Amino acid sequence: MNTLYLVLLACLSYSSFSSHAAEQIRHIGTKEVLSAQKYYYPSLLQLAIEKSTAKYGPAQRQIVDIPMEEQRQFVSLKNNVLDVMWTMTSIERELEALPIRIPLLKGLIGYRVLVIRKNQQQEFAAIKHLEQLKKLTAVQGFGWADVEILQKNGFKVDVSSWHTSIFKSLAAGYYDYFPRSVLEAWSELEQYQLGGLVVDEHHLIVYPTAIYFFVNKNNSQLAERLEYGLKQAIADGSFEQHFKQYPQHMDALLKIESQQRQHHLISNPTLPEATPLQDKSLWFQFKS
Repeated sequence: MNTLYLVLLACLSYSSFSSHAAEQIRHIGTKEVLSAQKYYYPSLLQLAIEKSTAKYGPAQRQIVDIPMEEQRQFVSLKNNVLDVMWTMTSIERELEALPIRIPLLKGLIGYRVLVIRKNQQQEFAAIKHLEQLKKLTAVQGFGWADVEILQKNGFKVDVSSWHTSIFKSLAAGYYDYFPRSVLEAWSELEQYQLGGLVVDEHHLIVYPTAIYFFVNKNNSQLAERLEYGLKQAIADGSFEQHFKQYPQHMDALLKIESQQRQHHLISNPTLPEATPLQDKSLWFQFKS
């Protein structure tokens, strides 16, 4: 009996130790997955954790279920309320937090189609030069890095604080178009069920940028772990498999590669010099 008691006590102690030994990695999210796209980043984070466990030990994701705009996330990262966040990079943001410089969407966040009102298709079809497009008013979210990119390229840009209200305001005629990543536009229109809005068929704005994982400036160990895990996933093909398992990703790529669009290449003055643009394996490449 005493022997059995000691065995059980040892098992319980080991279980408790293992649980406490697992690193907790806190990120924003919801306990209910609202859409597959919103779960892409947490599940990619999970993949990086799994791929790095053998080297860095066990870790568990912990959801902080609090709505936060990007600026609040950076503050929460600095104050150790969050351990990791994901957002578009910029010179300013890489001063605020430590980036893991692996593009989580292969740079496709910088491939922008235009969400417009359905009755505007002919108006946008008539646009043949970028300067014509710049005379119209685009809308972006408050605090988004895209605002500065577009403005410094001469675009007229208004901002809105809430993502969901942008579509309603666009439908009501407050703005002319809403540039969205090719991975976002069609799935968002389906999600919000706004029949008066469509994706313009004629234009694609392209600028180099990336969404990265960011961690606290002082948390180099977590940064090293996530970079290692992501690189392992890229090397063994599981990163690409993870990317392709989201139907909206593949549907979007089929659309932009099959449609005849004008490609408007613009600069990104907010892009840090350390961005690994030369590593073609990290970035989307057009087949044609």
